[in-house]
Amino acid sequence: MSDFINHLQERFAQGSHGVFGTLDIEINSASCGQVSLAIQPDGWAALHDDEPTVHSGLLTLLLDSIFGFAVISSLETPMAIATIDLKIDFLRDVHVAEKLLVEARVVDAPDIFAHTEGEVRVQKTGLLIARGNGSFMVGTKGPSFGTTNPEAAP
Repeated sequence: MSDFINHLQERFAQGSHGVFGTLDIEINSASCGQVSLAIQPDGWAALHDDEPTVHSGLLTLLLDSIFGFAVISSLETPMAIATIDLKIDFLRDVHVAEKLLVEARVVDAPDIFAHTEGEVRVQKTGLLIARGNGSFMVGTKGPSFGTTNPEAAP
């Protein structure tokens, strides 16, 4: 699974991929259906310039992505997946200066469908900011893990 962690680190490396490349993300762990990362938001992640709280869209993006990575880490052979259901409960605002802990786990063994749950917390205090769950279809058309060739997917 070290290849998987390496893939995540490359995916989240600064400057490497769209929005992920602009984030200061640290991978804490990734294995067997569980992924943990820390993120330090910046001013651009604010809901409004005059209200420096993290935009809920960023929290949704992070949870959807980490749910997917948890599913991929649980598969014997990594393959393409697709989000088919996503529910996020936003419990409170968080200031952009707070470092966040984002964690996800697979709660139902992946077959055709995989089910996940996770949360976003303030890393320093453990205060719960958002929680959610997602369902994913496994083995969809699209790029396989580690490739950008859509024809390579099973």
